[in-house]
Amino acid sequence: RGPIANEAGVGALRAGGNAVDAAIATAFAQFITTPFSAGVGGFGNMVVWSADDGGATLIDFHARAGSKATPDLYLDALEGRIYGHA
Repeated sequence: RGPIANEAGVGALRAGGNAVDAAIATAFAQFITTPFSAGVGGFGNMVVWSADDGGATLIDFHARAGSKATPDLYLDALEGRIYGHA
């Protein structure tokens, strides 16, 4: 599964994309090849360096719980059980 996602990123670079394009292409390939490890609902940070202006930008994309979420909503997951999975 990893090589498929890697090739997606390399393909973006070979097509003239930049590092951010490659990161996004790799992430989307991971969403398909490893859906239980990576997904659109994930979160993270990305530091992007701009050679044009010599500065870095931090992109923070952390997940947020919905307005109807309650602490007990996640109790099953904390105990190691997720509905529909053994």
